[in-house]
Amino acid sequence: MKKIIGFLVVSALPWCMAQANIHSDYEAGLPFAQIINNSVSDGNTVSNTFSQLLDIAPQESGAIISAAINADSKQTVDLVNIALQASVDLALVVKLAVQTAPEHAGAIVDTAKKYSDKELGLIKTAIEAGADPSVIGEAPAAGRGRPVGFNLLPIGGNIPRPPLDRVARLIRRVAHIPHHIPSIFGGGGHASPH
Repeated sequence: MKKIIGFLVVSALPWCMAQANIHSDYEAGLPFAQIINNSVSDGNTVSNTFSQLLDIAPQESGAIISAAINADSKQTVDLVNIALQASVDLALVVKLAVQTAPEHAGAIVDTAKKYSDKELGLIKTAIEAGADPSVIGEAPAAGRGRPVGFNLLPIGGNIPRPPLDRVARLIRRVAHIPHHIPSIFGGGGHASPH
């Protein structure tokens, strides 16, 4: 039993020391980028360091987000998840993550959608932060909507129009115009179902 307890204590020491180093580096006023680099050099991960920094200094979450993504942009989606789970402001996370790692804008928005039902707001925030609208839209082939920024008109901009007699009937129905009054479209005198 003593061996098991001793093993657990010894196993926990590096984690406790890493946490203590992160806290002492923060207390010493070191920049977040340097705190993250020091922690990674001590064997900690960027995401673990990021999480600890958010716990230590939540009021500085913006600077922490930027520093962590700059330290390892491949972990951007994981870092966005960690920040949002820590209740960091959604718009702030999206904005800073897109500004710091615009190549991951689509994944950032997709991840943020899990935490909000305001998809258009997220997309707008990402675009304002510099994301390419075609990257953050959803592919129509996936059956999930239309890419943001794409034109709804057919190629060439020609809008198909219904025949004029159908337009006249529709106007008559909506405006309650009797069918015996001649149409300006030349289709007057047609029997109306009314």
